[in-house]
Amino acid sequence: MPNMMTISVSGALLLGALVRPVFAQVTPPAAPPVTIDRSQRYIVTSTRTRTAYQIDVLRVDSVVAKAPDRYRLPVIYVLDGNTLFPMVAQMVNLNASFSSALPGVLIASIGYPADPALSRADQIKDGQARRTLDLSPPTTLAKTTPPGSGGAADFLAFLNDDLKPFLDERYAIDRGDQTLVGHSLGGLFTIYTFLNAPTAFRRYVALSPSLFWDDHAAARQASALAAETVRPATRLFVGVGDQETKASMGEDMISDARDFVAALERRQIPGLAMSSQVFPDENHISVLGVGLMRGLREVQAIR
Repeated sequence: MPNMMTISVSGALLLGALVRPVFAQVTPPAAPPVTIDRSQRYIVTSTRTRTAYQIDVLRVDSVVAKAPDRYRLPVIYVLDGNTLFPMVAQMVNLNASFSSALPGVLIASIGYPADPALSRADQIKDGQARRTLDLSPPTTLAKTTPPGSGGAADFLAFLNDDLKPFLDERYAIDRGDQTLVGHSLGGLFTIYTFLNAPTAFRRYVALSPSLFWDDHAAARQASALAAETVRPATRLFVGVGDQETKASMGEDMISDARDFVAALERRQIPGLAMSSQVFPDENHISVLGVGLMRGLREVQAIR
C-alpha cells in the first residue's frame, strides 16, 4: 500500500482519474463465488449505460430482537464494494446480530466484476477507472476536467432505477429507510446525491469525501441550498482523518470537510440531523476502521 503521508491527490483520491480508462469487456461467470458467509452475489446491468455491476448482498437478522409481522428491512448501500463490502458486512453483522432495537438489516454493496483474463494490477487499474467515471460529478467550475470522469448522474440513475427495484423484487426492503455509504470519491458521490437527490436515501455517511472536486463546487452548492431542499428526517455524517492534510494528500481534506459542514449549518435546514468528526491519528485509509462504525451509528443505520 502506498505511503499515505506522501501520496498525491491524483494517486490516492482519484486513483486513476487522470488516466483515460479503457474498460474491460467482462463476461460474468454463471455462478460467481461469494466470500462472506450467507451473502449472495448478483450481476446487475445499468439500463442506461449497459455497465455491469457486481452486487454483494448480506441479510443480517438480530438474534435478540424479534421482527414484527410484515417487517421490512432497512438497506445500507455501500460504494466501492470490491474493497469495502467485507469490512462493512462484518461490522454490521456483529452489531446487528445482537441489536435489541434493529430486528434486521440488508447490506448491498456495489462493485465491478473482474475480468479473469487481466492481471491483478490491471484489474485494479480497470476498477479504479470505472469508479472514477461513476463516482465523480461533471465539472462546471474547474479549469480542466479529468478524462474519464463525470458519470455520477448515470450511476445515480442505476442505483435508483435498476438496483433498488432489483432488490425490492428479491427482499422485503423498507423503501423509506435506506442508507448510502461512501469513502473518498465514494464520499464525494454520497455528498453529490445528498445535494441533488435528497429523497433518494434517508441516511448518508460520507468519509474523507473528495470535496476539492470541481473547485470545491459542493460547498458552494451547499451554501445556496433552499431550506425546503432536504426532506424531514434526513441524517448526514461527514468524517475525515486528521492526517488528511494538504501536505500529505495534496489537498486539505480537513478544511474541505469543515467548510462543507459549516455551509450546511448556516442554512439551518429543517429536518436535517447532521454530525461530523475529525478522527485523530487517522489517514485516508485508516479512517475507514473507526469512521464506518461511527458514521453508521451517527445516522442510526445501526442501533
